[in-house]
Amino acid sequence: MNSEDRDGWLVRAAGGSTRHSNSVWAQGSREKQHVSAKLEAVEKFYGQRGLPPTFYVSPGIRPQGLDAVLEQRGYYKEGLTIVHTGLVEDIASGAASSPDVSVELVEELDDGWLDAHFRCARRSGSDARNRASIMRRIEPSAAFASAIIGNEVVAVAMGVLEHGWLGFYNVVTDPQFRRHGASRALLTLLGEWALGQGAKHAHLGVEEDNLAAIALYQQLSMTPTYRYHYRSLSAHRPPVSR
Repeated sequence: MNSEDRDGWLVRAAGGSTRHSNSVWAQGSREKQHVSAKLEAVEKFYGQRGLPPTFYVSPGIRPQGLDAVLEQRGYYKEGLTIVHTGLVEDIASGAASSPDVSVELVEELDDGWLDAHFRCARRSGSDARNRASIMRRIEPSAAFASAIIGNEVVAVAMGVLEHGWLGFYNVVTDPQFRRHGASRALLTLLGEWALGQGAKHAHLGVEEDNLAAIALYQQLSMTPTYRYHYRSLSAHRPPVSR
């Protein structure tokens, strides 16, 4: 990943289609430069890399009011996400999954898990390669879970431990095998793993229109805690839904 500190704004570029790794984290502005000057520098940074300038907008964004400034500048809102939190103990004791689903967990990222992830998520080419590169650079302790029906991996999920928290990432199920209890089985398994590592709390982000996933997380006693979204400046602005 290529990243630079722009007067307290962490400007990140990793390629591919992942918003988080290709966005600005404006959390620690020292405000030595005017916002407009920093925005121009950010837009130049992404323009040189062929990427749309994108900001991660959370409750702690600095300076306050930056979201409104971005909107006025033509940045559109996307990726509206709700972060859920809960106790690892509750997640680990989640209800049993379907007897048709078996699960496996490894603590080293391997090509088999990556291949299953990209197949379930319908990703390929440079996007898949960029995402694989990002995942291979994860430094905290991590585990990679797979759900199997028959002889086929139908869902995967990743858990990352950091500062006593379990973070769930890349939870994806093959569309043909949804509503079989695979995601529940994976989260429960990762919760058991994290509990054994001494983790107490867990967090997971889900886009707010994914109602099925939100219902599952609430069944596992995870509650909505805060929201975030992205602001992107792109010539390829998506159509407004009506």
